[in-house]
Amino acid sequence: MADRRERPERVGQVGPLEVPGEESGDVPSGPPEEASAEAFQGRLGAWWHGLGRSTRRTLLAAAAVVLGVLAVPALQAGQYGVPAPAPSSPLPDLAPWPSEITDVTYAGIIPEDLSGRRFVILLQIAVSGPIPVTVSQFGQFHAGMLLTPGDGLPLTITPGTSRIVHVLADVQDCGRAPGQYDLPFIDVTLTDERATQTQSEFLGGTYGDDLHRQIVRGCAGYPTSFAPAAPAPIVSPAG
Repeated sequence: MADRRERPERVGQVGPLEVPGEESGDVPSGPPEEASAEAFQGRLGAWWHGLGRSTRRTLLAAAAVVLGVLAVPALQAGQYGVPAPAPSSPLPDLAPWPSEITDVTYAGIIPEDLSGRRFVILLQIAVSGPIPVTVSQFGQFHAGMLLTPGDGLPLTITPGTSRIVHVLADVQDCGRAPGQYDLPFIDVTLTDERATQTQSEFLGGTYGDDLHRQIVRGCAGYPTSFAPAAPAPIVSPAG
């Protein structure tokens, strides 16, 4: 019995078109753009896996170098594109303290009168700079001796120069005057454009010995500042 196949009749309909030699399942579903992208990715993956391992490594290294070269201008643009913060204004240079640039040294003792209890202490005051220093006062911590400036004060000394200053010493109480082993300090008040300082200056050299010798000479027989009592008149016995 002959095999008879009946062709379906299509009345008023058009069936799907089939390309000869291509199965319908080979055509990816979806929009044409997605289908072309999937096909390209498939061909690219097949090409990549078809390369040798050494070739793939070489290509990856070259790609890393190219990306690094391209990244440098971008980093530089980011670095120099943002303005740097404005530098803070520098702090003003402060003038030095007057005691830092002033040297006070002992230059000798000169007797002022025959009693020996008034004498002049010579001080050499030098200013190293960079600004002038004004000397305004002298003093010391011994209650038995008074110091007063022999030169007119205030006295301004310019940088790089020195002056000999006369300080008048008056021993008012021999019992409270400086002893031989007392520290020979003199207080000097100095002023510059930064500040005013009263500095206790240690006078080296022979100042301690000279001061003690002068006080011993002036106070010989006078333990206090009071004048010695006048001797009583001698009364002759009545004849």
